Amino acid sequence: RYLKKRNLSGNSITAYISGVRFYFRMFDEITPENLREYRKFLISHYRPSTVNQRIYAINHFSDFSESAEPYRLSSVNIQKIYGCGYF
Repeated sequence: RYLKKRNLSGNSITAYISGVRFYFRMFDEITPENLREYRKFLISHYRPSTVNQRIYAINHFSDFSESAEPYRLSSVNIQKIYGCGYF
């Protein structure tokens, strides 16, 4: 319901739920240290678009949860490559 109120699509909601479940398979709680480790793991194992999607999922979950201070992860930059390098 929280994600629907944020006008996210059904596909995004499904992906975000999966991303949060994936995080909690690795860690028991959201802490700054766990988030840093999670981000490092994602960067070393997935494409930047997948990393960002999972980061957005955790950020939304952190906003939603009852914690006094929501933790945030920064997204990764995605480098755009145009053509084959000839201008």
